Amino acid sequence: AITLGANRAPIDSVRAIQNASSGHTGWYIAEYLHRFGHNVTVIAGKTSADPSFTLPNVIRAGSPDKMLEQCLIVAQSKPDGWIHAAAVLDYYTAPLEGKKPSGDDDWILELQPGPKHIRELSQHIGDARRIGFKLETNVTVDQLRKRAVAQIDMNGVDATVANIMEQMHDPKTPRAYFVTEDSMSELHNMNDMCESILNVLTS
Repeated sequence: AITLGANRAPIDSVRAIQNASSGHTGWYIAEYLHRFGHNVTVIAGKTSADPSFTLPNVIRAGSPDKMLEQCLIVAQSKPDGWIHAAAVLDYYTAPLEGKKPSGDDDWILELQPGPKHIRELSQHIGDARRIGFKLETNVTVDQLRKRAVAQIDMNGVDATVANIMEQMHDPKTPRAYFVTEDSMSELHNMNDMCESILNVLTS
């Protein structure tokens, strides 16, 4: 199973807050695994990217609560592996009823932390192999590694795909880093990423 895309949560009947994620990376990974013959379940949030072909099992769940709900349902079927690629909206608020009128004074929102999906699922996935994703900004590579290892230790994932936002679209730097408890390797393209993920899922 793979989660991908962004979460969106309403703040009134017409407005919402949303994480930035196109879903492109998640679709690429899902397609790669499908081509290798794996039965892939996709739990997709809001996406601006589309898959290049129709995948057989795609569940749409745009809000953070709906995505977690669908993940828990999918977990009952005992997938062999989980890839947590979605940009989960970890801070949101209870929406106003109706629409806040335009032209009103300042609108101050108090955001509360939501449940961490990767942690919530830990007790429901048995012995499944798990890949986390980590995006940081304005950090060194060593700081990124430490935060990725912290995710591994805290949430019981087997490896983390770690990104520095400023490097993601810079051709002179790695696309991402593949971090395990005791190693870190550079990923130079999407195929490197998929091969590393597949190696962990099938080991």
